[in-house]
Amino acid sequence: MTYSNLHIDQPKTGYRINQDSFLLAEFVTCKPSDRIIDLGTGVGIIPILLAQRKKFKEIIGIELQPEYVSFAEQNIRANELQDKMKIIQADIRNISQLFPANSFDIVVSNPPYITLGKGRLSPNPAKRFAKQELTCSLADIIAAARYLLKNKGKLYLSYPSSNLLNLLFLLREANLEPKRLGISFSEKKTQSNLVLIEASKGVNPGLIIETI
Repeated sequence: MTYSNLHIDQPKTGYRINQDSFLLAEFVTCKPSDRIIDLGTGVGIIPILLAQRKKFKEIIGIELQPEYVSFAEQNIRANELQDKMKIIQADIRNISQLFPANSFDIVVSNPPYITLGKGRLSPNPAKRFAKQELTCSLADIIAAARYLLKNKGKLYLSYPSSNLLNLLFLLREANLEPKRLGISFSEKKTQSNLVLIEASKGVNPGLIIETI
């Protein structure tokens, strides 16, 4: 994955971008007419990566933490993408106050993956928000996606392979049918550590499994 003239600033401490965002952006398929929204955009990395490699009408990033909103807005300007995207500071649990239902073609998210009450809490607040379900859960992300997506619209998520069954259960419960599953392997190639999922709203079953 090669990206030219990419300018990304991020906090020196706290949650920092990693390979997951690059893999997820590459996994997304979209059309020039699509409206896209990124839930929990952080410093805006996924929208900016999508703008480098994909064609779409508009993309909006939602981020709760003010510091990351500032970095995302700065990164959009640095990459001269003001005409294609914008950042909104908001809580995705209140998404119905921001947009009408069924108003987006694609939802993207790299959600927190450590269930509240499990694992060690990071001493860094930004890492806690990004990795642990403190202000939103996977279920919150999926509920927001169901509300935002048009019929046959697509949700793209990255998630730890170890929690795949829970992810698939929540998607089907929300009428978001898994259609593509990308499996990423660890450096030793012995087991998967990450999955990417494409789920569509209100469509028939049928899953394609890919190695990424």
